[in-house]
Amino acid sequence: MCCLWLGKKSTSLKLNASIPSFPTSNQQDFPDHLDRDASRDREAIHVKIREIIREGFSISKRNIIIGVGVVALAIAWYAFRPELLFINKTVSEEFPGGAAMASIEKGPMVVTKGDFKGLAHETKGSASIYQRPDGKRILRLTEFETSNGPDVHVYLTAANVDKGNDAIKEAGFIDLGSMKGNKGDQNYDIPADADLNKYKNITIWCARFGVNFATAPLASLKS
Repeated sequence: MCCLWLGKKSTSLKLNASIPSFPTSNQQDFPDHLDRDASRDREAIHVKIREIIREGFSISKRNIIIGVGVVALAIAWYAFRPELLFINKTVSEEFPGGAAMASIEKGPMVVTKGDFKGLAHETKGSASIYQRPDGKRILRLTEFETSNGPDVHVYLTAANVDKGNDAIKEAGFIDLGSMKGNKGDQNYDIPADADLNKYKNITIWCARFGVNFATAPLASLKS
């Protein structure tokens, strides 16, 4: 019995001796090249993220620049309206009260008139102020021709001013309305309280830039 037990024990010892032992794994057991690969991958991801952010900022900046440029062009177009220099607007209004009124003896009578002299732009034609039997006065431009432009008005002015909105305000003016056309015969109502002894010029004025296109000095009033 003793020998049998020893034999079993010996067999058990031999089996235990044949099983290899493995070391306990920890972070230090991983190869160094795996750590280096992981570090490179993280850096590559960070670089890609930075590139995406820079590209996004670049696109945003470019869009902002384009947007500002479009707005600037729109403002410049509105201010200068360059296409108007090549577009003529022709009008042909009848004599105040109609053509028949001009032929009758008691029709509108000319009280003063003058011829246009071009200043900022070449201008031709005449300006006449008529008074109807009911006392209403009308300015009539005949054979009128000048340049087109933005925000051009017809003024009765107290003095001849070449340029400057402040200067024309200081001199004194009455706005008869926007110019109806840069070519052709046209009529403008004159306010009943307008003093023609004071306002002795018809002026074609560009309010946008404060420039006098042309002026027609009016002759003395007929008694």
